[in-house]
Parts: sequence; C-alpha cells; structure tokens
Amino acid sequence: TYINWFWIGAALLSVLLALLVWNASSKE
Repeated sequence: TYINWFWIGAALLSVLLALLVWNASSKE
C-alpha cells in the first residue's frame, strides 16, 4: 500500500513543482 502513497505523493509534488515553475516564469 505504501507504493500507492508513494505515487500519490510523487504526483502531488510534480504538480506543485510545475505550478511553482509556471508562476515564476509568468512573473518575469
């Protein structure tokens, strides 16, 4: 079951990182 949580966490982190990068690039 921990594998499922790992993929869920990885998906959330990837989304958060994508939003941070998009926000940083859009502000420039």
